[in-house]
Amino acid sequence: KDDTWSGSYEVIYISKFDDNKKAFKTHSEIQAFNYKYLLGHYGEHRLVEELLKYQPKISLTEFPLGIVTIEDLMAGQVIPFYDGFINIRDYAPRAKMIELYQLYFDTLKIFKELQDNGIIYTDIHSRNLVVNPETKIIKLIDFDDGRIYFDGLTSAVDSMIDNLKNFLNVVNNLNGLTPIINLEKTNTLDEISEAIQYDAYKRIRIQK
Repeated sequence: KDDTWSGSYEVIYISKFDDNKKAFKTHSEIQAFNYKYLLGHYGEHRLVEELLKYQPKISLTEFPLGIVTIEDLMAGQVIPFYDGFINIRDYAPRAKMIELYQLYFDTLKIFKELQDNGIIYTDIHSRNLVVNPETKIIKLIDFDDGRIYFDGLTSAVDSMIDNLKNFLNVVNNLNGLTPIINLEKTNTLDEISEAIQYDAYKRIRIQK
């Protein structure tokens, strides 16, 4: 339909959404896949079904609600639309330091809740997280079937930790801050949290 595609969260395309604030995440360049043929084979369909089983235990992240189909073609996922939110890459340069560090702690809570419930999310970067500049609420918006794991593989956990550390340093850099002290020595979410606390304490002392 002519009005199918409109608006975006940067790399995530959003279609016209309904009164319940649901949107469509479509594949890059709006590539459509034969939904009927791939229904039993394509990983994204299985991913959405699996994530929804976990939703009752997860409070900080809203998972996709289903698959987008247009005339029997699969175009992507049905996701919540967070009105007034912007991605972290756009938010970071204008955030105050204390706001940025609170954002870090809240981001860690998101990934810790997922990990504690058996979900390892590895696709961590500044365009996959959005924040409301007024309320400071953060939401995860991208769910790629190749970047989410359910079996707690050591390699997946390591990838999550590495990508999270890179995300934190990239966001710090966008704000004009130097890398977080001792972050490179961390290997768990708890250790990353401790490094952020120490770094925030040192910076606040210097500012005073």
